[in-house]
Amino acid sequence: MDLKTVTLSEDKYNQGCELYRLLTTWQTESENPPKIQKLNKMKKPQKKVHMDIPTNTKKINSASLVVIDAANMAMKHGKNKKFSSLGVQLCVDYFLERGFHVVAFLPEFYLDHRPHRLLTRKAHQIPDNFTILNNLVEMGLLVLTPSQDYDDSYCIQYAMSHDGIIVSNDRFRDFIGSVEQKQWIRENTLSCTFVGNEVLPNPNFCSFHFT
Repeated sequence: MDLKTVTLSEDKYNQGCELYRLLTTWQTESENPPKIQKLNKMKKPQKKVHMDIPTNTKKINSASLVVIDAANMAMKHGKNKKFSSLGVQLCVDYFLERGFHVVAFLPEFYLDHRPHRLLTRKAHQIPDNFTILNNLVEMGLLVLTPSQDYDDSYCIQYAMSHDGIIVSNDRFRDFIGSVEQKQWIRENTLSCTFVGNEVLPNPNFCSFHFT
């Protein structure tokens, strides 16, 4: 059969790509793989599929540090309409339950609920539950950064210095740093979403980084 004339469904195509990847990987790891060499003569499918897969293959075990961009996760859980304190709690609990060391960073002005301060802020900058955030601070799981500072710098620096990962949907384009630092950020930032109150980290990142 002429392979060029075969029309594959998306599922079959993806399965074929995965099989091709596995076979070529096994081939490089084996000194004498006659069967694999034979299969490797098949032409790789030409259809291009974009996959957002980090280039860093560092493996992360359950003792690793997870640094959470608290404001970013709160807005994601609040569907970008409100600051959901529960979103921060859910994210912290998700990684704690899996044995990770967790610390979240948040600008301290978010916890300043004095009336005259609240009047100067937009609705989405006011947490919907101060008690949850204060409890996290008391437990040492939420660290408040100076209001006048760029809080992302604290997340980035702490994660880099402790060889951890950052949980955020922010791409940190406004971060001022070296080429190497920006590369590290791209490779060690885990995006995340919520399905209701269920935390769902980027599966592509997890499959390549977590042991």
